[in-house]
Amino acid sequence: MTPDPYKPPETTAPAADNAPPCPGCGTPMEAGRVKGQLYWQREGRSLLEALVSHGKKIVGPRTFTLTLSTPTQAGFLCPSCGLAMILPR
Repeated sequence: MTPDPYKPPETTAPAADNAPPCPGCGTPMEAGRVKGQLYWQREGRSLLEALVSHGKKIVGPRTFTLTLSTPTQAGFLCPSCGLAMILPR
């Protein structure tokens, strides 16, 4: 059965009491979500790669989909140093 493209996916946010310490500064991280689309671009890529590709999509649909919702992905953010950890899908 094909999922309904008009219904946002049911995902669970990480529990706040399971927040890990920040690997950078040790401060407890806060649980939350990344909204929108997020792309990973590796260092040292060629000019051609930069012009042709946005990079690897980390947050958002992997194929073209028409939905009325914004893609989200669960993760953690450090309030003191700003380091973000995005959980796998």
